[in-house]
Amino acid sequence: MINMKTLLVYNTLSGKVSQKVLKKVSQRLKKAGHAVNAVESREIGQTYRKIKNQLKEERSIDFVTALGGDGLINEAANALAYTGIPLGIIPYGTTNAFAKERNIPLAVGKAISLFDKKNVKSIDLGLINEKKYFIMMCSYGFDARALSEINIMVKKRLKVFAYILYGVRAFLLHKPAKVTVSVEGEKKAHYGYFCIISNIKSYGNPLAKITPHASVRDGLLDVCIFKKYSKFIFLKNIIGIFTKRHINYRDVAYFQTRSQIEVDIEDEQGVDKKSLGVQLDGDVLSHLPLSVRCARKALEIFLPGKDMHEDTYSL
Repeated sequence: MINMKTLLVYNTLSGKVSQKVLKKVSQRLKKAGHAVNAVESREIGQTYRKIKNQLKEERSIDFVTALGGDGLINEAANALAYTGIPLGIIPYGTTNAFAKERNIPLAVGKAISLFDKKNVKSIDLGLINEKKYFIMMCSYGFDARALSEINIMVKKRLKVFAYILYGVRAFLLHKPAKVTVSVEGEKKAHYGYFCIISNIKSYGNPLAKITPHASVRDGLLDVCIFKKYSKFIFLKNIIGIFTKRHINYRDVAYFQTRSQIEVDIEDEQGVDKKSLGVQLDGDVLSHLPLSVRCARKALEIFLPGKDMHEDTYSL
C-alpha cells in the first residue's frame, strides 16, 4: 500500500512511547511511502474518540496505525469496526498478546512492511452488550480484580511481572462471585467462578492456550468456564492450561458458539453488579451482567501470511 495516508495513534499513558520512538516510527512509515498524521492520547478512551473525530474531519485517511499495546489496539478496533478502514499494528506494549498470537513482528520495520493491501484480512470481533468490541477476549474472575487493582507505577517498572504479581494477589485475597453462563437456544446453563469468552487461543502468554480452538476468522466465540474454586484446583488448572489438557477436565466447561452468550451473577442478594468488573483485552472496561456475541468480519486488519485454518470461515 504505497503513497497512502495513515493516522498514527499512540498514547503516553504507559510512558513507553517517547518522542524519540515516535520520530523513528514516523520516519519508517514515510520511508515505506506513507504520509503520516500522528495523534497522541493520554487517557483510556481518548484514542477511540480521536480516531472517530479524525475520520470525520479527514476523509483522505487510508488506514490507521496503532503504535502501542493491546489496550490501544482495542480502542482502535472499536473505532474502526465496520468502517472498512484497515488497522495496522506496531507492537509497543507490555505484553503485546494479540501481536504474538497473530505473528505480527515486534520489530518496527518488519511490522510496517505488512502495511500493504495484499495483507488486509477481515476478522471477527466480540461485542459486549451491543456497545463495546473486543479483539481478543473478555473475562470475569480474579484476573479482572487484579487488573482493577494494578498500580500503574508498578506496571511500568515490573512490566509483565506486574500482571503475575497482582494476579496471584487477587487469587489469594479475593473469591469471585459465582456466575451463570447461558447460551441462546440452549436450556442448560453453566456455572463457575472464572469465565473467559475468547477470540484467540492464548491468554497473555503464547504458551497459555486457554481457548486452544479459537480463531479470529471462524465466526465463533470460544467459552471456557472454571466451575470450582480452590488453591489446589487453581494450580491444577494452570498446569492444564499450559499442557492444553484443561478442556478435558470435569470441572471445566469448554465450547464454541455462534449464539449470544449471557453472563450474570447467580445470587444477586446484597451484590452490587457494578463492582463485579469484566476485563476486555487487558483492561477493566465493563461489569456484570454481560451479553456477548460474535461480530463477524467486523474489522479490516493487516496480518501476515495465510493460514488455511484461520482464513476459512466455518459458517
